[in-house]
Amino acid sequence: MATLNEIVTILAERVGRQYDLIFKRELKVIVNNWRGTILRQALKDSPKDASFFQVSWQMEVIQDYIVKCPFNYGCVMRTKDKIPQGVRITQFPYSYIGTPTLDLAYTYVYPNQLKSVQASRNNRKDIIYYTILNGYGYFYNMPALTKWVGLQGIPSNLDEVAKYQKCGSGDLTACYSDDSDYPMTSDLIQRIIQSILSVELRNQVKDTEEEVKVNGSQS
Repeated sequence: MATLNEIVTILAERVGRQYDLIFKRELKVIVNNWRGTILRQALKDSPKDASFFQVSWQMEVIQDYIVKCPFNYGCVMRTKDKIPQGVRITQFPYSYIGTPTLDLAYTYVYPNQLKSVQASRNNRKDIIYYTILNGYGYFYNMPALTKWVGLQGIPSNLDEVAKYQKCGSGDLTACYSDDSDYPMTSDLIQRIIQSILSVELRNQVKDTEEEVKVNGSQS
């Protein structure tokens, strides 16, 4: 597996700009954009492979003071920050939202279903319901002392996940950095490289017919 820094170096070397730090920062954005495009294409054909590309992280939750606490047997809480956008493979871009230890998923409801769920006699007070509004996660029947929720999915922007320092604790996947293994298989990383060389860098690529390989080998 290659890291993002290694992928960017491969690309920068192909155009003779491996020492241009500003250019390499721009390449990171381009690589991540292509990652989303290629993942959607690959997982459209093989949706079961999505688990290989998932990342886990934690987000802080705070009380939503617009609604008085307690609400039923718990509070209405929301994520302190907006949830990083996910690569949408199915109708819902996150495979898990629940406890930080990833052992109890909360129950998702659509925003337009909230009122009916709250009013329903079947609204179990021991179940935490959640929805996503304006990018924030809102949680209903959540204990007032809750501080964190766990999430799992394929984020569109890996940097947005990396900044949440609580990820990597307990059983969660370690926080992502540009020196971590890039969460793509080698064949898909190769597709990213070739796509960038043939699109964004097509006018800068050195005159060669050799195919770039992620591991440094050539064919």
